[in-house]
Amino acid sequence: LVLRFANVAFQAIWNRHYIKNVQVIFKEDFGIAGRGGYFDEYGMIRDVMQNHLIQVMALVAMEQPLSFDAHHIRAEKLKVLQSCAPLRM
Repeated sequence: LVLRFANVAFQAIWNRHYIKNVQVIFKEDFGIAGRGGYFDEYGMIRDVMQNHLIQVMALVAMEQPLSFDAHHIRAEKLKVLQSCAPLRM
């Protein structure tokens, strides 16, 4: 976050005028490596989507928080998540 919001070069161009879209892609080429039981019970999509990819998306898309306090960061990430259309599967 500091690299993004404290960097004058990024701050000037990291906005909707210069970035058309961002794709967060998950690719795993090493298999589930012993984690099969976990993924059978809970599902890989739930784990990866809820815990990792959505966090990355929120951090990339959020506006600058008032401070780097956890509450302010959470508030900005929440704004991103609330602005997203629901996933349709």
